[in-house]
Amino acid sequence: MGEARCDFTKVMVEFYDDMGRLLDVDGAFLSSLESGETRAYTAYTTRVKQACTWQVTFD
Repeated sequence: MGEARCDFTKVMVEFYDDMGRLLDVDGAFLSSLESGETRAYTAYTTRVKQACTWQVTFD
């Protein structure tokens, strides 16, 4: 959420079970993201049935 263009932004998704234990991590790099622009990203995990919560971070 800034005013500058983002080039090569790392997106990470951490998946957690109902006890808060980390199950899996997926990530990708997004490029050429203009201020205010949105971009779709699909995160994958083989443990989707066990995942109760997730956390998305950007770097």
